[in-house]
Amino acid sequence: MNTQRTDTHVVFFLTTGRCGTQFFADKLPKHFSDMARVTHEPFQRQYRPRHYFAAYHKGEKVELSPRLEEHIESIEETLKETHYIETGWPAYGLLPHLIERFEGRVKVVHLFRHPLNVAASLSTHNFYGKGDWSDEMCLSPRDHGVIQGHLAGDQWNEMDEFDKCLFWWTEINNYALELRSKSVDLPWLSLKFEDVFSDTGRVKLEEVADFLCLTKREEFLSSLSEKVDRFSRKRTEKVDISQLTKYDDAVRVMGRMGYTSSDISQLEANKRYVKSG
Repeated sequence: MNTQRTDTHVVFFLTTGRCGTQFFADKLPKHFSDMARVTHEPFQRQYRPRHYFAAYHKGEKVELSPRLEEHIESIEETLKETHYIETGWPAYGLLPHLIERFEGRVKVVHLFRHPLNVAASLSTHNFYGKGDWSDEMCLSPRDHGVIQGHLAGDQWNEMDEFDKCLFWWTEINNYALELRSKSVDLPWLSLKFEDVFSDTGRVKLEEVADFLCLTKREEFLSSLSEKVDRFSRKRTEKVDISQLTKYDDAVRVMGRMGYTSSDISQLEANKRYVKSG
């Protein structure tokens, strides 16, 4: 008799990017391909994250494209046999719908990192300067549901790439905190980059394995020594970490997540993200 599994889960990472997703996208399928189907950013613009982010906050009904509906149906098929884990960030806008669609089977990994590191790193990728891609993927003060709408207009146009990436960090992480508070029964793992990639990393990877219902395999637990960052870049402009203090909402969200502006020094920031010479 052909029976379908009911103990499998669909897992989404909720993250800004540049905070360890590449590591999990590499290690999870490498060490657990027999226990889960792992994908990393299966869609970019087709996820229409800004559109669905606004629709969620407006309370509008979600209408999926045929391609997205096909993707969700493929996840449903996967769950008949194994877990589904998606490590990329572009699904953020659709996440409330996915939580409802897979009610009782969704888990969320909120992976985050200090805002100054994220903003500096994203700015080296020209995150807000990629034309149509940025327009469809990256939140702006004009989007319904953001908490920094007061930055719209001339102030937004005058903000540099680093400032805009601070805006992004603030909005995505505030959104994560909002979703968690509204979904108290949703299995949720808050995963701090600085805890994973440090002396406590092995313990954190054990927590990840437990949360994802995966076996604690030594190859995975000892894999932190294998650095994964295929897109590391540097910028020409120096990083001014004092810019953070200009944005009250960023400071507030940062505090709620256990960070302070003094966690990173000006020297450290420039050494890590600015070209020498």
